[in-house]
Amino acid sequence: MHTGPPGGEDTSAERVISEPAEILERVSDAFYALDAEWRFRYVNERATELLDRSEDELLGRSVWEAFPEATETALWTEYHEAMETQDPTSFELYYESLGGWFEVNAHPSETGLSVYFRDVTAEKERERRLAETRRRYRTLVDNFPNGSVALFDHDLRLLVTGGDAEKLDGVRPERLSAFERDELAGERLSDIVQPEAFEEIEPHYRATLDGETRTFLLPIGDRMHRVRTAPVRGDDDVLAGLAISQDVTGRFEKQRELEARSHQQEVVAELGRLALEHPPLDDLFDRATEAVAETLDNDYCKVLDLTDDGRELFLRSGVGWKLGHVGEASVANDESTQAGYTLLSADPVVVDDLSAETRFSGPDLLVDHGVVSGISTIIGPVDDPWGILGTHDTEERSFTEYDVDFVQSVANILATAIDHRDSERERRAQREQLAALNDLNSLVQQISESAVRQSSREEIERLLCETLAASDSYVFAWIGEADESTGEIRCRCESGVENYLSNIALSLDGPGRDGPTAQALLTGETQVVQDVDESANYASWRDHARTYGYRSSAAIPIAFGDDRYGVLNVYSERPGAFGAEERTALSRLGTIVGHALRSVERDRQLRESEKRYRTLAENVPNGAVALVDTDLTYLLAAGSNFDRVDVDPSDIEGRHVEDISFAPVAVRDRVNDALRTALAGETTTIRVEFEGRTIEYRTVPVYDDDGEVRAAMSLSQDITERVRREEELEHERERLELMNRLIRHNLLNSLNVVDARLEFVEEKVDDSVAEHLATARKRTDSMIELVQTIRSLMNAIVESDEVALEPISLDEAIRSTITATRELFPEAELVYEGPSDVAVCANELLDEVIENLLVNAVQHNDKPTPRVTADAEVGEETVTLVVADNGPGVDPDLESRIFEKGAKGFESPGTGFGLHLVREIVEAYGGDVSVTNRPEGGAAFRVVLPRASEDPEDADAESDADTESESDADAESESGSESESASGAGS
Repeated sequence: MHTGPPGGEDTSAERVISEPAEILERVSDAFYALDAEWRFRYVNERATELLDRSEDELLGRSVWEAFPEATETALWTEYHEAMETQDPTSFELYYESLGGWFEVNAHPSETGLSVYFRDVTAEKERERRLAETRRRYRTLVDNFPNGSVALFDHDLRLLVTGGDAEKLDGVRPERLSAFERDELAGERLSDIVQPEAFEEIEPHYRATLDGETRTFLLPIGDRMHRVRTAPVRGDDDVLAGLAISQDVTGRFEKQRELEARSHQQEVVAELGRLALEHPPLDDLFDRATEAVAETLDNDYCKVLDLTDDGRELFLRSGVGWKLGHVGEASVANDESTQAGYTLLSADPVVVDDLSAETRFSGPDLLVDHGVVSGISTIIGPVDDPWGILGTHDTEERSFTEYDVDFVQSVANILATAIDHRDSERERRAQREQLAALNDLNSLVQQISESAVRQSSREEIERLLCETLAASDSYVFAWIGEADESTGEIRCRCESGVENYLSNIALSLDGPGRDGPTAQALLTGETQVVQDVDESANYASWRDHARTYGYRSSAAIPIAFGDDRYGVLNVYSERPGAFGAEERTALSRLGTIVGHALRSVERDRQLRESEKRYRTLAENVPNGAVALVDTDLTYLLAAGSNFDRVDVDPSDIEGRHVEDISFAPVAVRDRVNDALRTALAGETTTIRVEFEGRTIEYRTVPVYDDDGEVRAAMSLSQDITERVRREEELEHERERLELMNRLIRHNLLNSLNVVDARLEFVEEKVDDSVAEHLATARKRTDSMIELVQTIRSLMNAIVESDEVALEPISLDEAIRSTITATRELFPEAELVYEGPSDVAVCANELLDEVIENLLVNAVQHNDKPTPRVTADAEVGEETVTLVVADNGPGVDPDLESRIFEKGAKGFESPGTGFGLHLVREIVEAYGGDVSVTNRPEGGAAFRVVLPRASEDPEDADAESDADTESESDADAESESGSESESASGAGS
């Protein structure tokens, strides 16, 4: 840059421009230097631009020559005054020829004047416009309600201020009045407002001066201000910034409350959406407690789970609590505590200050954590609460109704989730139960069908356990039975498990008696444990259950009717697995299996019976044996009778009785009816005529070990020859009957007449013939006795097949016979030592039996005083008459044939027919007679007689039969008497 005129004669000018050029180049203002003669010695580039002259046009020329109009301006005055006083000067002027305002700073020296100037035309215009703006906004500032207004420039200096001083919380207290009166114009904002407020507003103010509009909240103390800043624009730029501040504490609190409510609603909605996804309850509890504590800005939140017994509340989930409390701590359900009080309250319980609370006290859980305030409410219905949702803070708080509603809403979501969990668990249990029931019904059908094909009890039990254990519903199964002698329960079969009973003892009379297995065996009823963790009776086996992984069990008796085959035990992983329908199905399964086992047992017995009967059938002479089951199907057939009709027995086996066609229909129907009667439990005997032969069929029921009819057996025999012999015997019986009548009516009557005549002449003969007469009478008496004996014997023989029996008092018959015998043998001692009121089935010949036994005992006695005792031993179906004497006993050689006809010793009196008559009569009664020698001496005759029924109907029937017999006997007796009278008369 050129710094002076050519030649450089003026040394003072050199000093003026002696300032380092680099300094002048850094000056942003226009600069020029004048010497003492007012000539330009230096002009920088900015000066040439503002003066609109080139450097060449100015250097060396006087300023007044270059700008003659300047002499009429303040430049002339100010420059000269500065040179004269040597004081710097600063001023502004409008230079018309350059068309603008300039700010001039002149610094005089002895050698000249240094001038700095700059164009402030734009600033002047801005000031003008700011002034206009200030005037325009003055009215706004003076009338602005509930706040303040400030106009500020680019240096953050205040141009205009005003407003309500009471609302100006951010202004320094000592400047409030000046702010309100607009006495702070030109002062910096940082000197007016408090430091913390300035830090908040400065970024917004500067952004406004850059042309942005800002709205922000300015919290100051406990008040909230809403500040809006906007740029005040000129034609092309921002002149200033306008800040309007209003106290919106009330509106902010409402807004904040609305926002809090909105946020609370969002949280509730979020938790509701989460609950709809059905996460695990503990996950939902954790998220809910976190959300409640965060939303309400509380220190703690918790979910308390009410225990089943209702005595405690378990800290299930929570946030803020000390380590180890969640999942372990609990509080008592006591109305004196907040938790207990909450459970008794229909509405949420709000606590502002726990220390001042009079309704209840804080439990240790709250006190130990410094809780002061909080909200607690019931989760679930009031009458059946699940637990409590509570939130707490360590500072005193005043909770709004919206806060309370928020906590209650979250509790409702949790209650809904719990209810859904319970409902879903119930539905899942129902589905599982339905699936298990379907499986079980299928298993029942499968087992029922399969059991039919099994041939042994072991196979059925193994099939049952394996099928149950293999299903999805059960984990394992076993069958046990109790030892009959010890009562110990032993395992017969198991599947899905090994040695289940190895570590536990079960007994009907000892350990485990109260358990389901023993109770099922003792009561015959299905026993169910729905949850082993809760059942009191299962406490001793709870660890055992956990080891084997089951939660519920069922013990089902395997039985059918009165037959018991043990107990089936089934186990499930599901608690509550055995509902009513499943128990019914399992009980039905126990019955079906019991029936199958009984069928197998009966089949076994039937097969064994079939073997025995087949052996019998194959060895029955002149007959046949057949066995039919309850369906009237032939199980076996064998015997020689089939050969006679040219039928192969093997062709009959397996066929129904109605399908057999070799016999005539009439014969077949009678036989089949007899078989049906046998299956009904009755024995039947029929005779049929077939191909000229007489066949006798006897059908009998075949019972199993339980006394139930399981088959019917028919024994058929060709009795043609027997029938012929029976006819011959009948003819012989008729002949005997005729002889009997001849003896009774002719011979006996004649002997009675002879005896009567002998008795008549006995008193009329002398002693010489008396001895002969006595002999004649004795022989006559013997003949009468013989005839009477023969008559009784023939009666026994003739009437043996058609004897009519009636109840007869045995003790009365014995006593009357003893009385009669004493008259014959006065030297003998005869006594009865038996009971009274003993009745037997007999007829009038019973007296013959007793008399023959008593007479036999006296006549064969070698003692001076024969002693004979009679006794009666009463059994359920028989009465045994015992006649014992003190005689010499029975000769061993005679003992085996003593009851045969004519059997007697050489020295024995009598006919030898008495004891034979006893046997014939007793056997006709269906009884038996025997004799033994007594160790103490003498003989003892034992007569076994059928005992008379005590049933009145049976007695009546016997009485009716006896009446008929008596009528016949009376008629016969009357006929006999007439004959005897006729004979006597004829004599």
